[in-house]
Amino acid sequence: MAGTNHVSWTSQAAIGSGSTHETSHPWGWPDRPSADSEEAASRSFLSVDKRRRPIEIALQLEDADKLFQAISAAREDQEVLQSLPDSTYTQIFNLLDPDYMIEPEKKIHRTLTEWHLNKMKIATIGEKFGHFLEVVHRVAKAKRMSGRALTLPEYTYLLRCARATGDGRMADVLWRDMRRDGVLPDLTCYNHYLASKCWFGMFNEKQVNRARVVPYNQAMRQVRFGKGWLAVKVGPRGVKDKCITIFERLTEQGLSGNEETFTLMMMAMGREGDMSGAKAILNGVWNIDADGLAEKGEESLEPVAFLSDQSELRPTERLLYTIAYIFGINNDIPGALRLVDYVSRQYSTPVGHIVWQELLEWTYVLSAYRRGKAHRDGSTEGQLSRHSMRDLWSVMTSEPYCVKPDMPMYDKYMRTLDWLAYWPEFDKRLAEGLKMYSQNASKVGQARLRLKAFQSADHEAEDGITRHGISLERAEREVQQLEMIDRRDRLFLKRWIKFAVRARRADISWERRALPDLILVARHFFPTPIKYDMRTGTASLDYFTPSRHVKRGHRSSDSRPSSRTEVTEEQEQTLSPTRPVMLEV
Repeated sequence: MAGTNHVSWTSQAAIGSGSTHETSHPWGWPDRPSADSEEAASRSFLSVDKRRRPIEIALQLEDADKLFQAISAAREDQEVLQSLPDSTYTQIFNLLDPDYMIEPEKKIHRTLTEWHLNKMKIATIGEKFGHFLEVVHRVAKAKRMSGRALTLPEYTYLLRCARATGDGRMADVLWRDMRRDGVLPDLTCYNHYLASKCWFGMFNEKQVNRARVVPYNQAMRQVRFGKGWLAVKVGPRGVKDKCITIFERLTEQGLSGNEETFTLMMMAMGREGDMSGAKAILNGVWNIDADGLAEKGEESLEPVAFLSDQSELRPTERLLYTIAYIFGINNDIPGALRLVDYVSRQYSTPVGHIVWQELLEWTYVLSAYRRGKAHRDGSTEGQLSRHSMRDLWSVMTSEPYCVKPDMPMYDKYMRTLDWLAYWPEFDKRLAEGLKMYSQNASKVGQARLRLKAFQSADHEAEDGITRHGISLERAEREVQQLEMIDRRDRLFLKRWIKFAVRARRADISWERRALPDLILVARHFFPTPIKYDMRTGTASLDYFTPSRHVKRGHRSSDSRPSSRTEVTEEQEQTLSPTRPVMLEV
């Protein structure tokens, strides 16, 4: 093995995540064991055997959460990590699967903004990435410091971690180390490398709204690259140039790209606004003429390329998602919808939830009302009618798609309905949202009860596995994720109810009957006292006891909403709900 200098990589997933500094993690290792490791090797082998027992138990149980906790606890004990046999390193990397350790968190944080993080007081996704990568780095470094080189499967795993966290610099260092160690990358490695470049720093909450390809964003990505702006650089030596270079190396090595490879090349070109290049890939690989479809219609096009189900180039949901994303960030939702529908039908590929989520996201962005400097910085490019959201929602939830929207999708639609003041539809969706939240909240309660039972000494065995067959660590992880979703959904509901309360509606029965009914149903989402404007003044309501123990219409001052409004006695009577709830919840 040739020598190498110590190198460092900076977790770009943390850039723009709200912290005022960048988190540096040393990704590099000496070729020979250090003096500290030699001294550690002289310790008692029996002591090492005992200290690595938690890791061995977690591997035997195939419990990723328990393994992660065991390695985190032993991260300063390099003697333990260096004493592991080669097969154990492989087991560790297989078990710490990014799809399990990272993707669920990413899915939740994808729906959050900086505002949500501040309200919920939770760590950014960059900080969570840093914790995961630190543990992975400790394991890989321990093997190198014990005098053993990393193998192709291990490098593939590490590149996959760089891809999952959007850390392009980590991928660069790993790629150099592979070449230094004489490890020849395969197509999977190349795809991970390409993806780490395409999604470099794109998963943190601050960068989501900066992905649009408009003049102001593109200019900032050139002059302020890596300084709180997108880590994906444009222009010379930008993401497109780097991905083209990687693709050229791939072909020089005699490899042929698959569907994933070409979708990543489309992504790189879409990031820089090169839609002609992305469309050329569609035409060259799958014979899909995007411009012809828009200008002449489907009937005038040549048949798409015939690909068997076993072909590595056959389109999957990955291609549909790529089309939705790059056309969305390039302000062309009509083109995205047209192409997604066409490719889906030609290759019998279902349009998955993640594709609809992306289409709805960018339809919402492009239909938002803009004024002021938005007319000067290019933000109005691709502007859609505000009614576009209603049209897409109708298509998405009807036959043949029948998509079941989640709470983040409802949130975007409810904000649109509020702006349009389309109250019948708003009330209907609010009722659906309350019902969905109730179902999700019950899952949180059940998970908490399970965790409480697991924490009981009567339910725990010596190896930390409960009688229900899962570890306490996994049960705690489940509760944490469900609680995060629950807190996010409560913020959504509070916003919708705020819309409902502040709305001025022509129907007088709304403020006198329907709104008090809503307050009764959703009282837990209101501040105390509950205030709202009426035609005759301002109503202020207090609930002194839980309403489920109060008989509706009961006039006791300590059990019904109290009114502090200067209205007549007849008007005051209407503040207390005495009719069936009008919203269907």
